[in-house]
Amino acid sequence: MNEWLGVIELVGAGVVGLLIGLLITRRRWAKRTETLTESHRAQLQVLHQELTTVRQAHEALSTACNAQEDALAKKDQQLAEQDQEVIDLRQDLATVQEALMKAQADQEQLAQRAQELVTTKEALQSLVERSNGLQRRFDALQEDAAEKTTLAATLQSELNNAQQQAAQLTEQLETIQSNHRAQATTLAALQGQYGAELAFRRHIAQEVNDLYRRLANGNVESEATNQGIEENGKTDHGTMSSNGGPTPVPSPAIEPPANPNGQPAGAEEHKPKPIFAPPNQIERFLSSRGITIKSIPTEEAFDPVLNNLAGFLGSHYEAVRPLYQQIKRNMQQGDDFTLNLKDEPPATISRICQFGKKLHDVAFLEQYRYMRSPHYLLRAKTTRLPTAQNFYSGQWLERYVMQQVEEAITKIRTRANREISFVYLANPQIILPGGQEGELDLIFQVNDTFYWVETKTGDYQQHISKYAA
Repeated sequence: MNEWLGVIELVGAGVVGLLIGLLITRRRWAKRTETLTESHRAQLQVLHQELTTVRQAHEALSTACNAQEDALAKKDQQLAEQDQEVIDLRQDLATVQEALMKAQADQEQLAQRAQELVTTKEALQSLVERSNGLQRRFDALQEDAAEKTTLAATLQSELNNAQQQAAQLTEQLETIQSNHRAQATTLAALQGQYGAELAFRRHIAQEVNDLYRRLANGNVESEATNQGIEENGKTDHGTMSSNGGPTPVPSPAIEPPANPNGQPAGAEEHKPKPIFAPPNQIERFLSSRGITIKSIPTEEAFDPVLNNLAGFLGSHYEAVRPLYQQIKRNMQQGDDFTLNLKDEPPATISRICQFGKKLHDVAFLEQYRYMRSPHYLLRAKTTRLPTAQNFYSGQWLERYVMQQVEEAITKIRTRANREISFVYLANPQIILPGGQEGELDLIFQVNDTFYWVETKTGDYQQHISKYAA
């Protein structure tokens, strides 16, 4: 449209210029009209007519230009309306695209919900099957309860019979007591055997005292958990006899065994076989003093892997103490640390590296790395596993003391060349006569004598009065 307007303006300008030129020419020639010939006048008339024709043509051209401008204006208006329609259509298209994307998202959510429904249906089916299994088990338990009720009635009948037999035995006992004097001669003969038994018991007492002295003269130390304050390892020992209560005595930590595993040579052949379940003798002994056993840890709690770690730590405590102290300082938050071993002797470095690798193998250290010469740096990261933290906080000492007790019993059994009754109870939860709850680290029985051991890696003074009460 702009090109057409330019052409029209150019033509109009040319026509106007031509008219102006003609007017100027006419004025110039007006003065000379009088001198012109008739032919010249005829020519002027022709030119005038031509000029009139040109004017008419210009007017017609102007009219055509105006008509073209009106048509172009209408077309511009139509184009503007079409542009607006295009904009509206684009907006509608964007709205449709958004709706389509939302529909796709809704379809994906519906697919996820369908999958969740399938999973829920499977879980529901599993619960139904489990419920059926529990119902069958409940029916079986009801049948078993009925059988046990019948068995209880039978046992009650047997108990009545046993009471009758006890009455008969009481009468027999009175008869036996009347014959007691007749057995005086036999008693004199048995006194010699009693002397031998007494000597044997003295030998056992001497071995126990030797064990106590070993525990009292050890070098195990520990440190405070987070402040890094060095603590002397302490073990509270108590001896329980059948005639009185416990008398705990504080002492330093225990002495390392003869080899890294905490077992003497030949110990595997004569190792005592203690009873881990609550022995009747120990239970009766505690019950006679008003102490009730609430619960006992399972036997799996004393696995050989942790016992091996405890034996190594107790046997080489002086060597591995720098690593152990760093672990205790950083274990609460599971932090990492670096230990400089440049000034340590090769034997100490070897023990520390062995202990660090053992801890890393059982996941008691999340990370472990030792850089050899010229760095001599050990880098490790502690763990926040409850099992590991309990071990570092003092459980290792309980395990190590138990190993020492077993070693002492093994030596006594080997030297005496006879069977020794040995049962123990580790970490039983108890209820004291006053109703307070507590825990015993270790209580064991050798023949007819009871021993109670409490282990502490630090701050043992505050516990002395409690255990002595």
